[in-house]
Amino acid sequence: MNVAIAHSMGTAATSGAASALGDSPDVKKLKKAASDFEAMLLAKWWSSMKESGFGGDDDQSDPGHDTLDSMGIQAMSTAVASRGGLGIGAMLVRSLLSNAQGTDAAANPPAPAKQQE
Repeated sequence: MNVAIAHSMGTAATSGAASALGDSPDVKKLKKAASDFEAMLLAKWWSSMKESGFGGDDDQSDPGHDTLDSMGIQAMSTAVASRGGLGIGAMLVRSLLSNAQGTDAAANPPAPAKQQE
């Protein structure tokens, strides 16, 4: 995530509350990217499982078999990830937003308190 984007989100978006996170367009983009990443990861895992023998004994004489298998795995992965999936996307969003908040705090440290005289 770009530091400029993280900085533009402000501390309200990085508070961790779901309602505050849903308001920022940058956070929505981040959530979408994290969900897409999780979908790709799930698709790769399911494809690997299928190739390793967990897929059963399918009749592969059909010329469109591999294409339909790939499309089915992709559709299933996208659906699962868009509904929360394994939580990997949400974990990425939380981590990136907390890092952005930490970067924000490091770039703008609080002013020292005035001592009363």
